[in-house]
Amino acid sequence: MLKEARLELINGISINNFKIYCNKEKKGRFKEETNMSLFIKYKNEEDFLLNLKLFYGRGSFYKEWVEIYNINTFLSFLNFFDSIIEEEILRFFYNYLENEGKLFIEYYKDRETVEQLERNYPIISTRIGFKLFKIGFINFKDWYFAEGFYEGGQKIQAEKNLNSYIKLKFMKEIYYEIIKFVNKNRNGDEILKKSISYSNEILKILKNYLE
Repeated sequence: MLKEARLELINGISINNFKIYCNKEKKGRFKEETNMSLFIKYKNEEDFLLNLKLFYGRGSFYKEWVEIYNINTFLSFLNFFDSIIEEEILRFFYNYLENEGKLFIEYYKDRETVEQLERNYPIISTRIGFKLFKIGFINFKDWYFAEGFYEGGQKIQAEKNLNSYIKLKFMKEIYYEIIKFVNKNRNGDEILKKSISYSNEILKILKNYLE
């Protein structure tokens, strides 16, 4: 549950030689929501890493969700995207989210993902989509424009869902979508080649799952 994740972050978590911890916390718009600023420490250096919104759910009406945004891409000792820190933070929240909980991650600073989505590639075949899928997330959605003042920037929505029927339905649908994408895009630039590479890896996973 995300309340447990909150306590972990207040105490600080270690990832390899890095320590991630909550430097500041304040109440959100609702009683079930909190805002956190995470810092990262490496040897004698420390700096702001990213912001979080945690929503702890509201009975059976609303499930938990976490939003990751305002990612610091100017750290002197870390390139966040494709780092062990990015991987483990996403995995951390997957492990703590309740079933049917959702994760939102802002992507406008992730240039590879931005270009892939602008070209209308499948979300799962983008850099961040592929990473989320490998961790276990399904049912992706691209919130590519803000609908109002509070919605924030462009973000990918992903869901943790352990229902075997829903997972199977997603796997079947995405399998045919990726087959179509790969068959239509044999040659192209590096951005396309990366998406095709992700797609081929996904197809291997899906074939094993669907057999």
